[in-house]
Amino acid sequence: MLALLTAILFSCFNPSTENKSIELLFSHSMRIPYNTINIKINQKNNKYEINIITKQMNGKVGYEYSNTNKKIIVESIIIEEIFNDLLDINISHIKELNSNIHGRDGTSIILKYQYKKPNEIIEIWSIDYETDKRGLQELYNIIKKIIEISEIDPKLIL
Repeated sequence: MLALLTAILFSCFNPSTENKSIELLFSHSMRIPYNTINIKINQKNNKYEINIITKQMNGKVGYEYSNTNKKIIVESIIIEEIFNDLLDINISHIKELNSNIHGRDGTSIILKYQYKKPNEIIEIWSIDYETDKRGLQELYNIIKKIIEISEIDPKLIL
């Protein structure tokens, strides 16, 4: 019984069983195609599963091509690069520089991830607006990578 309890406790603290995940929520106030995008990346054994849901703006017709719901599997190395990039950026500095920047028009991005620290959540308005001045270039590149590996053309989104 003690051996079983020890094994259970060890597995809870063993980094190899760490839950690694990324979720990107994207919406645009005026864009009709790809109005909302939800990308979820979860570890599945030695690979990652990416769930992608995109939708056109409600009430609009003619943009049904942008309504997708699919899953793809990618090699671990691709996602591990993104996790390492996320660890390298200064999240608190980004949050500080962007805490009071909001607008009525533009994009809203929420990036949630868990890797080597508690859940981290970053909310950014219009990442393509004054990107360098707002200290967002590295984050922009990470988000662009996430969109690209999700088989969406970033030119349609960013």
